[in-house]
Amino acid sequence: MHLIGFVILKYALLIWKCGDASFSIKPSTNVVVNQTVTLQCLFKSGQMAVLFNFPGRISCAVAFGSCARGCGNSLSFECPNNRTYIVNVTVLPSWHNTTFSCEHPFEGGKSEMTLNVTVPVTSAIISTNQTSLHSGKIMYLTCQTSYCHPPATVTWYNDNIEILDNTIVTIDKNPYFLSRMTSKIQYTVMPQDNGKNIYCIASNILGERVVSDKITLDVRYISDVYIIPSRNLHVVAGTKQVWIHCYTENANPEVIEYIWFKGNSSNLTVLSHSQTFVFKTVDIQDSSQYTCRATNVAGTSTGTIQVIVQYSPMAAQIIEVVCQDTRAFILWTSSNAYSNDDTYKEILQYKRSNDLLYKTLEKPNWNRTNNNIKLIEVTDLKPNTGYLFSVLTLTRLGEAYSNIKTCITDTETIEKIRGDCNTQIAFAIGGLLCAFVLIGGFIVTGAIYYRKAKPRKQTVAAGSHKITETYEDQLCESKDHHYDGILPTSSTAGRLA
Repeated sequence: MHLIGFVILKYALLIWKCGDASFSIKPSTNVVVNQTVTLQCLFKSGQMAVLFNFPGRISCAVAFGSCARGCGNSLSFECPNNRTYIVNVTVLPSWHNTTFSCEHPFEGGKSEMTLNVTVPVTSAIISTNQTSLHSGKIMYLTCQTSYCHPPATVTWYNDNIEILDNTIVTIDKNPYFLSRMTSKIQYTVMPQDNGKNIYCIASNILGERVVSDKITLDVRYISDVYIIPSRNLHVVAGTKQVWIHCYTENANPEVIEYIWFKGNSSNLTVLSHSQTFVFKTVDIQDSSQYTCRATNVAGTSTGTIQVIVQYSPMAAQIIEVVCQDTRAFILWTSSNAYSNDDTYKEILQYKRSNDLLYKTLEKPNWNRTNNNIKLIEVTDLKPNTGYLFSVLTLTRLGEAYSNIKTCITDTETIEKIRGDCNTQIAFAIGGLLCAFVLIGGFIVTGAIYYRKAKPRKQTVAAGSHKITETYEDQLCESKDHHYDGILPTSSTAGRLA
């Protein structure tokens, strides 16, 4: 300081009439931080020393014949040339919106200018209160920029997708008039966000930006429970090793517990703690609703399935088969248990005695009589030929075959009706009247409903479902033919010529 004072004093003694100072900044007052600019101070009259004033109350003395004193290492100077005093300086961020000037150290003549400094944003710092939370919860994130000019814009991203949720932005300024942006966002996390990265980008100069660190989301959730099979389970009583299986397609963290329940929501019974529940042997009492509950730290999820246990299909019973020359009449009984089953079918199968494969003749259910006895006619048979007949019962639960009955189509021999009656009736073939009597007799025979009752029992796969039906086993002379009730009354129920 003593040296500076001496130099100034020495040149002050040589001062003659002073003129006004003219101050300029080159290339302009709109500059970028770290840019080198030139400060020039020009006096109309000769001047032996000039005082440059910088922000922060720093003054630099530049004297004729010597370089600056007291300005520190951050500045560079050129010694004066003639009456123009020049200083080359590197622009600092703190110089934005501050004033530079030059003046005579003693007599005034001050000239000044203000800098507009562009300061790029250099950092964006992201923070949050938590990174692990349950699905559907709100997380709060903050992104704060460095001080810069002009103020930066902040954009949020989830991976490469911009987050368009509403944000709250605040601005604060430092003593050098630089701005710092703080952007806050509330983001509701969903299962699909698990493992994704949230970050922010700040920019205040076109083509330049800074990216924050990335926060990886740990979203705790549990997906829906699915059950195999995907539809209600129909199963035959008595079936062994039947299983139902539940699973979740996705969960974070993994499911830690599975529980199977039986019954409705008001009366649940715990059955198993395994993903797969196995019925060792299905019982009729196993028909119920079954619920699987999966649990992890995020919560629980449930799925249900209806198990429907039914008895296996019951075989039909062929009562009688009556053959004529080219046709046959078949009389059989079946159960009413499947009247509401849309998959229930009864199919008549027949073949010649020496054939390998059966032909089928399927009739709709409208030919069922009040006594649940069915009568069907098969035409286009070959005369003098033996035939085998059987009825196949089908449901969604399986199939069952009836007994097999045989008859021979023979134009010269009629089938004899065996019984315990005192009289046996035989028909002689010949003449139109005899033919009429013959056909009428077969119609009555085909509608036989045996007078003497005998029980028939059928046992299903479950071993517990039984049905007993009563039939007549003889056709005797009687005025009361109670089998008339089973004969078809509709013209579409079958053709009895």
